[in-house]
Amino acid sequence: QTKPDILLTWNAFAPFEVHPDHRIVGMVATEAATFSHYPLYYPEHLQQGLQPHYVSEYLFFAKHNRDANKFVDITDFVDAKVECLLKHQTQIQQTMAETRMAFSHAGIDLAAILHHEEINPENHQQIASLAIKKLAENTGSKYGVAFAEEFRYEGFAPAKMFFPDLFKDREVEL
Repeated sequence: QTKPDILLTWNAFAPFEVHPDHRIVGMVATEAATFSHYPLYYPEHLQQGLQPHYVSEYLFFAKHNRDANKFVDITDFVDAKVECLLKHQTQIQQTMAETRMAFSHAGIDLAAILHHEEINPENHQQIASLAIKKLAENTGSKYGVAFAEEFRYEGFAPAKMFFPDLFKDREVEL
């Protein structure tokens, strides 16, 4: 029904992805997009009035994105990203608890670091905001921008495999 041109999802095959929900979402979304233009895979869609649709480009994200081949400058949107991620309060609380444990086990005084950043060590949202921005800043420094995200990009298969030079200027501009 939506008919997207670009799929943005978890990389189900990223190494070291321990979250089963991330792997499953990536797998299901990729399968749905990959086979959405084949009418024989889901004939019930035709019976429901849904027409085949080709999704031409895929952007896969991962926590450990060693296969990244495209970056996005998110400098103008990093605050919106932080605001959206902070809405997932249970995830933020769990991630910050894990972060505290990691600092503790490494013998690093997180409270001292946060004091230097003028952040209340008991405030999950402030710590998460700093962490999200720091991650995007670290990624951005690789590309000469303030804040960035990395993706594994795939597009226009299989035609691009046969004639790669014809597709150089057709990839999504990010």
